[in-house]
Amino acid sequence: MIKLITEEVRKKVLYEIKLLFDGKVDSVKIDCFCPSEAIKCLEELGAEESDDFDTNGWQYDYWIKLEYNGKKYCLSGSGYYGNLTIAEDN
Repeated sequence: MIKLITEEVRKKVLYEIKLLFDGKVDSVKIDCFCPSEAIKCLEELGAEESDDFDTNGWQYDYWIKLEYNGKKYCLSGSGYYGNLTIAEDN
């Protein structure tokens, strides 16, 4: 099995998400990172995934709702383009 996400990349993503959770940045944007790996990182930091998951059409845009310390966040992105954003969900 070929693993595309290196430990170095994973640590950087965890660091960026922690900055978001600490209120130091408004959002985290990541290219070439699949949502399942992002969810693993979010859960490792204590976020909980909700049952709210939505997608659209062939582009496979997605919106996954999460909660961390009473705040709601949204992991959104495009499976077609391979980018994602994590931001507070208003």
